[in-house]
Amino acid sequence: MKNVAERRCIRLENKVSELNGRITEMEHVLQNHYEALKKAEQWAGLVDEHIGELSEVTEGILSLTR
Repeated sequence: MKNVAERRCIRLENKVSELNGRITEMEHVLQNHYEALKKAEQWAGLVDEHIGELSEVTEGILSLTR
């Protein structure tokens, strides 16, 4: 009976170890996605700035042609 319990314990420890490995992999993936989202957010901010500048320039050009 003791051997059965020991084998079960070893299987459970192996499963826990496997799951911990998967969790670590998922954490890395999530960190990479988070960093990519932060970069995308920065780019979106730059695009918004340039759209605002282009809008101002366009308004200026239109006011000169009136």
